[in-house]
Amino acid sequence: MTQNRKFLAIAVVLAAWSLTAAAAFAEDMPARVRGTLQKVDGSNLIIETPGGKESTVPLKAGAPVIAVTKGAMSDITHPSAI
Repeated sequence: MTQNRKFLAIAVVLAAWSLTAAAAFAEDMPARVRGTLQKVDGSNLIIETPGGKESTVPLKAGAPVIAVTKGAMSDITHPSAI
């Protein structure tokens, strides 16, 4: 096998591996949506995006939801103070 054929074979294997890995990675990546929660409808969230569009986000069972809210340092209390 010549040097060029070895290089070509390695390049083909690496390309096939990277396409397979990218497809598998894309399936596991959760969708990220930023906006204001408008409504919860069963297992769907209705989100208003910063651009003003409504987006429906279906949730799988046990899906994590992260929320960001405004607050002040005075909102933080020690559990023994409650």
